[in-house]
Amino acid sequence: MTSNIPESSDIQHINDTRSANDNKEVLLAPVNKKKKYHLGKTRVCCWIRKKPLCSLGPDWLLFFLSFMVIEFIGIAIAFKVVNSRTSQIILLALVVLEGCVFLYTALKNPGIASISKKSKDEDLDYLSRFANFCKKCQILKDETTFHCDVCDVCIQGYDHHCPWTGKCIGAGNFKAFYTFITTTLIYFVFCLVITFKDLLNK
Repeated sequence: MTSNIPESSDIQHINDTRSANDNKEVLLAPVNKKKKYHLGKTRVCCWIRKKPLCSLGPDWLLFFLSFMVIEFIGIAIAFKVVNSRTSQIILLALVVLEGCVFLYTALKNPGIASISKKSKDEDLDYLSRFANFCKKCQILKDETTFHCDVCDVCIQGYDHHCPWTGKCIGAGNFKAFYTFITTTLIYFVFCLVITFKDLLNK
């Protein structure tokens, strides 16, 4: 008979279970049973087909401040420094593009790992003996999945935790992140070029 993910009332019983081969205690964290995800410190803003679509990480305040500063710099330069109408239009277009890419990267699900079928069907006491079993998320991690201590959640295709986006960068938002890096580089280079150009012309 297959065993299911334990209810909160069963967690204490599981925690007291000891392996026959060693005395290692099994510590399991509560899981959102409806969604089958351990979300940790991540706040899911939108679900689609019972999968997280948009989420905010624990560093959401730093993300918000970074977003405001980046947008403010472009707008201030466009209206206070630049005199050329064409340069203003290009810069404002870059401000909008940068903002959209930044928001997309910061809100997109980074690849929060779900409880695998194997984790749900097999005995959790048995699975907990494996080195790649995450006791908090209650999943068997593959070689690309890593548990982020900051977000307190397992991320598939984990690359790093980025405080500027407020969350981890993983399989879900990896391409979006490097698109963001590219657009940010173009954005700031253009800001510097037109600023120095207009200052030299004055």
